[in-house]
Amino acid sequence: SVGATTPKINLGSSVKATSLTIAASHELSANGTKTLTLTGTGTPFTNNGTFAYSTGTVEYTGTAAPTVAALSGTSGYYHLTIAPVSGSPTFSFTNAATYQINGNVIISAGAAAAMGTANVTVVGTVANEGALTGSGSLTVNGGSITGAGTVIFTSTAPVNLLNVAQVAAGALHTCAVAASGNLYCWGYGVNGLLGDNN
Repeated sequence: SVGATTPKINLGSSVKATSLTIAASHELSANGTKTLTLTGTGTPFTNNGTFAYSTGTVEYTGTAAPTVAALSGTSGYYHLTIAPVSGSPTFSFTNAATYQINGNVIISAGAAAAMGTANVTVVGTVANEGALTGSGSLTVNGGSITGAGTVIFTSTAPVNLLNVAQVAAGALHTCAVAASGNLYCWGYGVNGLLGDNN
């Protein structure tokens, strides 16, 4: 736990821990480009104080369904990586919570990021080699969603796609081609209209 006796800790190097709790009125600073790797299950990161993300990365590597901490505002994430060391666990986001990622998101092969009804904003890009699902809102402001992974959102809230090169709409579905060449489809998915074999 951070904050038992020291109100502020600046990381001097990258750190690997099973779990981390930042106590109320205490601060942990990523102090530049350091990586905080969390290997635990359940909820390995609890922030009751301040997490100063700087230009650092928080990496979740647990193998038994970890929950990604809901961080936003000045205690948000800079870079967020979801990369299990083995297996194919689902990393859950807290329903109805707000997540702010001020840099990039990486979802490694074998990982599933289940965003549920969370409201997620990414300022950079999302590199997805795993699975990204949800029914909340996903806004990618600064880049695009890339990679060979799947993206399935069943949301009535808007999913904001920027850098779109082309859009085509059917009676009950829509597809967009991003400037990166990636194809995104949403709507009623019968007979394979969305490209996910349903």
